[in-house]
Amino acid sequence: MIITKFKLILTMLGVMPALLIFFDQTLALKNIIQLLTASGKIIISHPLGGHFVKELHQQDPVTVPHTLPDTLKQAQQLVQNLPLEVTQFINKSQLYVLVYQKK
Repeated sequence: MIITKFKLILTMLGVMPALLIFFDQTLALKNIIQLLTASGKIIISHPLGGHFVKELHQQDPVTVPHTLPDTLKQAQQLVQNLPLEVTQFINKSQLYVLVYQKK
């Protein structure tokens, strides 16, 4: 029997809400990294854009204690001490996509 290895890209559908509500975003990412394969990806997305999330945060900072990174630089800074790199960043009024890939 031949066993074929497939690259598993772990898409965490709950990552975006988790990063917004966890007090320690870095710790949340560290835990997610442990679940990734060697070249796994974390995809953070919101169909209404980062600005929408920022408005939610302003309205209720207890429920939404964090916003999404506004810039590529902020996205990179969030993972500066983690084995992740930004491979895609889109922050438009009606679309937010941030992709981290395990190094």
